[in-house]
Amino acid sequence: MLDARFQVFLLSDHPAAVAERCGRRAAYLDDTARERELLLGWLGKLDAIPSRPGEAVDDEVRRLAVITRRLLDRQAARLAEEVGEPDPVLVARQRQQYGRYPTRWVGPAAARQPIPPERPSRTTRAGTPRRHRDQRREGDGHER
Repeated sequence: MLDARFQVFLLSDHPAAVAERCGRRAAYLDDTARERELLLGWLGKLDAIPSRPGEAVDDEVRRLAVITRRLLDRQAARLAEEVGEPDPVLVARQRQQYGRYPTRWVGPAAARQPIPPERPSRTTRAGTPRRHRDQRREGDGHER
């Protein structure tokens, strides 16, 4: 889970945010390509095996292959749209969905903003920071 401030930062014009978005997008496309390659390889192996109509396992696996092909086709169309959408267009759309996006993160002034933490600080349900057992105060009921 990302810190809410970091999510706002990711949509900013800060140079580090632009680089982070670029890296995340490349990693996403790389992971997707690898997954597609594995699934298409499985489909290729399955196509090379002669079908045995009437066998329950063969029928189920072939039905699964039809569904997998359909999903891969949909994914390919979606990926073509995603890859074709330039980063500024994607960011503008996401900022609009955000609502009132902070102006301090837009334009050259964004580079002067501090980068927020990616992960929220860990707190207890009471909202106080968690302490390691060695950092607890004496007399808090957690002595050894």
